[in-house]
Amino acid sequence: MFRRILETLPKSGNVWRNAIMATCQVIVAGGVLFFLYRYLLNKLGSENVGIWAVVLSTASASRISELGLSGGTIKFVAAANARGDFRKSADIVQTASITIGIILAIVLIAGYPIIGLILSHIVPAVSLSRALELLPYALASIWLGGTGGVIHSSLDGCQRADLRAVVSMVAVVLYLLLVFMLVPMYGLIGLGMAQICQALFIMAVSWTFLRRQISALPLVPFRWRFNVFREMFSYSVNFQVISIFSMLYEPLTKAFLTKLGGLSATAYFEMANRMVTQFRALVVSANQVLVPKMAAVHETAPEKISQFYRDTYRIVFFLVVPLFALLIAATPLIGFVWIGYKQPDFIFFGVVVSLGYLINILSGPAYFMNLGIGALRWNVLSHIVLGLATACLGYVFGIIWGSRGVVIGFVIALVLASAIIVLGTYKDQNFSFHDLIPGESRWLIFGSFTAIILVYFANTVVIDGISSVLHYLIGLIAAILILMPAVWCHPVRAIIWTRLANIHAQSSERNA
Repeated sequence: MFRRILETLPKSGNVWRNAIMATCQVIVAGGVLFFLYRYLLNKLGSENVGIWAVVLSTASASRISELGLSGGTIKFVAAANARGDFRKSADIVQTASITIGIILAIVLIAGYPIIGLILSHIVPAVSLSRALELLPYALASIWLGGTGGVIHSSLDGCQRADLRAVVSMVAVVLYLLLVFMLVPMYGLIGLGMAQICQALFIMAVSWTFLRRQISALPLVPFRWRFNVFREMFSYSVNFQVISIFSMLYEPLTKAFLTKLGGLSATAYFEMANRMVTQFRALVVSANQVLVPKMAAVHETAPEKISQFYRDTYRIVFFLVVPLFALLIAATPLIGFVWIGYKQPDFIFFGVVVSLGYLINILSGPAYFMNLGIGALRWNVLSHIVLGLATACLGYVFGIIWGSRGVVIGFVIALVLASAIIVLGTYKDQNFSFHDLIPGESRWLIFGSFTAIILVYFANTVVIDGISSVLHYLIGLIAAILILMPAVWCHPVRAIIWTRLANIHAQSSERNA
């Protein structure tokens, strides 16, 4: 099967093809997650889903031991490939994967009792035994995910995000099938087993694909080079700071939610956050393919980076604003269909988190440009602010307003961190702050704002004889109708349409 997939994809890197495949990956993953969480809620209940979310999130803090090598690998592999030094690329991949595998194993084994102690202070006593029983499976999946992650991300460094997307799509479908098989037999433990199998699959298949891109790679990684490690570590130390603070905000948010709002609130936040981040990934995954492209351009034609960024930002702005307006409009309907009834916490979490990630995504082009050119100062500072602000605001607001206060604190922290990236990068690169809101997108902004307000008021009106689903659906259709003219008349829409048509034409020529 994988051979057939490989044969249908071109061998050279292409930004637009990679972006399209990354987007397809997100769509498939989103569909799988919808069925997954609906099934888990019915089979295990919201409290057990909350246990899995908080255990996995707490244990994932151990990934700070990756030393930032996973993120740095993309840049170094891309730069080495741009120079035609594939032996160096092979050394980079092997050194990074071996280093992460060894260090992460040591940290997870040593941290096992510490993580158990933390869980005893977060999880209610009645659920603690289930959480501790689940912990070894969570740690195993984290080790496999961390070690395999550097291999998986190396495909990005080869500008083959399309292959990475194929692996991820098959893996997430496999995960869903395994959950259907194992959860009825083993309950929560079956969920852990399924995640371990998924991580093993990603590791093995990613390595197989990567060896086609870097022929110097052996069957099993064994070559560790100190000079490569030293070079990567000096660059990745910034990633390490990013890792430390980025690993704080999600575990802290879920810990505060569990402590101040209960496991059910954690489960509904997990679902709402997953929903929003899947939509976020539609843009971010497509945007992430710019990192190796930026690294390659920085090596060969650095003067082109500025224009490359501006073009990317225009496209991201055009995609993000209406997409998230529709997501906010659709949140009540999604929640009703997904959960089976109107769940106020889910709706609140979904809307608030959507607003936060809308701002966050607009900082994405600046963030990924900084990664590509190695200018990480503002990226690092933003993650520090995100981690610390989440801890402070999440706790204080949680004390005042409970679970909703925790989420409000997290979103404020997210907005502050995103603003730091954009403002700092624009200052360093001498970009005009007027470009933050492209003049061509003003009608798009107006239409999106109008659609959100209309849906909000429409959902507050009670109409006798109309079901909740139909009520929510009418509001969503109205939002779409309002947004369609602004989207269709936008000049960026024509640019994207033309490029997609060219890709289709090229594909047809290859198949002819």
